[in-house]
Amino acid sequence: SPSGGPPGDLYLEIEVEPFSAAPPAGPPNVETLESQVANNPDDAQLHRTLGEALLETGQRERGLQELDIALNLFESKEEWSYAEDVTDEILRLDPNSVRHYQKRVEYAFRRNDKTQLIDAYLGLSDALMRSGSLDRARAVYQRVLEHEYVRVAKARGLPAAQIALAWML
Repeated sequence: SPSGGPPGDLYLEIEVEPFSAAPPAGPPNVETLESQVANNPDDAQLHRTLGEALLETGQRERGLQELDIALNLFESKEEWSYAEDVTDEILRLDPNSVRHYQKRVEYAFRRNDKTQLIDAYLGLSDALMRSGSLDRARAVYQRVLEHEYVRVAKARGLPAAQIALAWML
């Protein structure tokens, strides 16, 4: 055997061509995406891709507008997980957007996800505080306390009437 191994070893020779260097990825072609969106205005994913391309090319406001259009289209088609992803993307870019924190509350409520609902309420109340809406922020914090109080009371097996009475006191 050519490899010097024990007799009976299988020897296989393979020729491999070297990799060619891929051209560097440039910014997405915004004009092409705009044309595609114009031809398919109800395609939420195209709007999202265009929004992300605009952001990559430094066009922040237009990018956020396209992401918002994508968000509305995903919601109209009841594609909630995509809508949530876009909402999270918008909030990373604009962490003071009260409207988008409200959407996170709505999505968590729709899924009946108590943990995410509490997190969404806390994010909303923080955004309200940052925007100077202290009364509204306080009301949202109150909602969080209500949810947590009821959750803990139920976990301890307290009857509903006792939970309600204790909360009113």
